[in-house]
Amino acid sequence: MMYMAQSYEKKTRVLFFFAMVICLFFSLYNTSVWFGHTIGKYISWIGLILLFPRIIAVLNCVKREYRIIFFLLIPFLLAICLNVVEKDYVLYIFLFCFCAWNIPFKLIVKVYFIISLSFIVLTFLASNVGIIQNLSYSRYEFEISQMEHGITNKERFCFGFQWPTTFAAHITLLNVMYLYLKNGVLKISDYLISIFLIMFLYYYCDCRNEVVCMTLIILFSLYYRFRVRKANKILLIEKSILLYSVPICATIMFFFTYQYYNSGNEFYTTLNLLFSNRLHLGADILYSKGVKLFGQEFIQRGGDSIDYNFIDSSYLVWIIIYGLFFFILSILLFVFLCKKSIIQREYLVAICVVIIAIQGLMIPSLLTFHYNPFFMGLFAKYEIKQ
Repeated sequence: MMYMAQSYEKKTRVLFFFAMVICLFFSLYNTSVWFGHTIGKYISWIGLILLFPRIIAVLNCVKREYRIIFFLLIPFLLAICLNVVEKDYVLYIFLFCFCAWNIPFKLIVKVYFIISLSFIVLTFLASNVGIIQNLSYSRYEFEISQMEHGITNKERFCFGFQWPTTFAAHITLLNVMYLYLKNGVLKISDYLISIFLIMFLYYYCDCRNEVVCMTLIILFSLYYRFRVRKANKILLIEKSILLYSVPICATIMFFFTYQYYNSGNEFYTTLNLLFSNRLHLGADILYSKGVKLFGQEFIQRGGDSIDYNFIDSSYLVWIIIYGLFFFILSILLFVFLCKKSIIQREYLVAICVVIIAIQGLMIPSLLTFHYNPFFMGLFAKYEIKQ
């Protein structure tokens, strides 16, 4: 009986990848300015339906406690879906994470990388030859070094995507995936390309958060290459940072938001300017909307909207829009993911999570399907370390 279950599970892996490619492509598609977003959303739901044979196969193979957790989570996640606007945010994470069971994680990331890179390059080229729009936005802000001189104007290009930060975040996550696929060992040419991309994103998109994260990719690759790979074991403090990077970043974001709203300290005012008014917006929405257990309906408006209310932090999105239960569940997901990677000496997975955890401070998409395949590492299979 167990042999038949395992045989069926292996056959359904094709369905998993087929569903993943469909959902990933149209999830990426919906971040661009290509036409037909509504049709793409319906096709994505077809991709989710294709997962059901895979779900049955995995349920027949996993331990009994995993099956219990799976069925216990369903009513709580459905309660969240009833309250929020973007239900796929919740369903994609839960279903694909579970269905990644026993599938080689490196293969998942490789497929993600190929689909994402192909789509981003195609969209970038199409926007530059006029097939689709290359939107641009102006950022009006007080520069820290020019406060006395007034307001500056910066033009930020989207290169076929809806926002400059969307394009920049895609580039950053591509580099994180590339770091993992190269086993943390980059060539001189890789570093030169990374430096070029940093300059490009800063000059054309003015996305300082992504510039910082791209720089961190270089630094962490050096740390992994010359420290982690050569060491028989890593220090306790290193393990703690790798294990708890997501809750640490969430705590930092909440602390800064609280201090900005309540202290009136000039330091936090300056920090808010550096963060492009994110602390102010996040604090306003957090204190006005509050926190619900299973989330709440909240329509975000971005771009040049006069009533701009976009929450540009994953941790604030989790707790404000999707609720306290989803926030705790997401934190636990990443903690258990990093714990698994550390136990199996797959430290590079935890390092990649550190980078995207820092990125999540200033973008709302840490658990968005088209940005991050690493959440599937919780149930996926790693290569055996010698």
